[in-house]
Amino acid sequence: MIAWRMAWKDWGFAPALFDQAQQFLRFAENPLQGGSQEGFIRASIVFFLMSFEAFFYELIKGFIQQNRERLAAERPKDLAKVEKQIKGTTGICDAVKDWPKLLTDGSLNPDAEAYRDFRKLTKYRNSLMHGNISEEIPGWAKLLAQDVETVRSAELARRTVSAMLEMVSSHFGVPPPDWT
Repeated sequence: MIAWRMAWKDWGFAPALFDQAQQFLRFAENPLQGGSQEGFIRASIVFFLMSFEAFFYELIKGFIQQNRERLAAERPKDLAKVEKQIKGTTGICDAVKDWPKLLTDGSLNPDAEAYRDFRKLTKYRNSLMHGNISEEIPGWAKLLAQDVETVRSAELARRTVSAMLEMVSSHFGVPPPDWT
């Protein structure tokens, strides 16, 4: 079943978001006359993060579906907690931190560069989403959102999301997506 869910992603939402993010990055790298480079940068970063989030949630759902019987027998409270959080408002950073540990015997490596960059980029995205663009972004060395909005940061988002996709795929024993 997990293979079926993974096949869905090959033509589904997560790869489409990643592709759109790449297009926004190309526009940011070569802005058209009158185009908003900052807008393309913002969109690129946000869409890269959204593609990871879509992939991660489907991967978790597929893993649970594939392993429900074993998880229900060995980790019923952990399974119930993850399923409740999937339906709730658990943020992606908390989900990435907690769910692998709850569903398997190990966590993702929080010291990995991609993991740290993922958290930083998510803080930037959250600042945008909550309109806190004039406040310092936690983890960005006293930078404001406008200071982060560079092509270099959008490229960082692409590399980070690609590395995170590989990290979570490997952790859950599935091949990484081929669309990164």
